[in-house]
Amino acid sequence: MRVERDLAKPADAILKTLCCDPTTSRLKDVKDGETLPSLYDIMHSKDMKLTFLNDVGQEVTPEERRQRMRKLFYGEADALEDAILFPRRLLE
Repeated sequence: MRVERDLAKPADAILKTLCCDPTTSRLKDVKDGETLPSLYDIMHSKDMKLTFLNDVGQEVTPEERRQRMRKLFYGEADALEDAILFPRRLLE
């Protein structure tokens, strides 16, 4: 994963088939001939800005975001497994 947007990469095929109904704001299938942007198009537009908020609704700093993302994919169990499998790294 290089950017946060990559989190949705496994769902790209599905996101390309869904759009948001302008009157109800509900998701619906993209129909032939419709000009509504798909969720994929919206997520990958240049105007899209992803923002991470903490528990009280404040925007988190880039460092805080990196730490949260690291914990999302690399937790204590992973660190323990690495310590067992690669003990030499602990000495470096």
